[in-house]
Amino acid sequence: MTRLIIKPKNRTDICGICNAAELILMKMKKERKTLIQMTEIEQEYIRLFRIHYYEAASQRSSMHEAIFNLKPCQAVIIADFKENFQAEYKRDQESQEFFKKHPVTCLSFEVHIMSAKQQHIKVVYTILSKCLTHIAQFVIRALRRIFREPEFRGLTALHWWSDGAGHFRNTALLDVLLEKRKGKQMLLNCEINVSYFCAAHGKSECDSCFGYFSRLLNQSTPVDGINSLQDLSFRFMSQCITVSPPPSLCLDALFTSWYKAP
Repeated sequence: MTRLIIKPKNRTDICGICNAAELILMKMKKERKTLIQMTEIEQEYIRLFRIHYYEAASQRSSMHEAIFNLKPCQAVIIADFKENFQAEYKRDQESQEFFKKHPVTCLSFEVHIMSAKQQHIKVVYTILSKCLTHIAQFVIRALRRIFREPEFRGLTALHWWSDGAGHFRNTALLDVLLEKRKGKQMLLNCEINVSYFCAAHGKSECDSCFGYFSRLLNQSTPVDGINSLQDLSFRFMSQCITVSPPPSLCLDALFTSWYKAP
């Protein structure tokens, strides 16, 4: 049945190292050359690519292993920012309305939890905000907000995964996550480990959530449109099972989606 799969016309967000190596390998095949016959620079690039590819595959495997081997009262959290939404959304737009749209930040945390009763629970927390600064302090405040949810109570171990972007890979966030002093910890009596995906290989389960949000906006925009952040959040909330009240200040809306494994 794989013959029925249609190849995409375009590829986006490709890793620069992998793409360059792919071009070199295609050149080798086209010119019927071996690696030894290529230039020294091309040989060195392929050598670095092999290391890069191994590191990317190893990190990806480690993430899946962490999820599959969860023990009771342990969790894995995957964080990612989506490209900003643009509100307003209308089916019919006048000529200048496109330029009046307001960007909205979208930050999602996908969490796999093994409960004390050995039930694997998958929860997606999504924060929408008018705050457009993707910095460590925004991520820290978002984390403090979701860690108040009941699913995090009683956890003894948490494994953090994200890409290596500056808003995730910085000393401010690491200091907060790895804090050991009692009374200063984000989660009481919970050991937190931090891991990052290999550079340019940060695709995660969060991206499937972002794709779902985009399809909602493209396929089911109401007749009267989406004219504000509140309209946008309520539109997403209507597709989710559990809704939490909006936190204060820069975090304007939080909603959760639940997936429970048997």
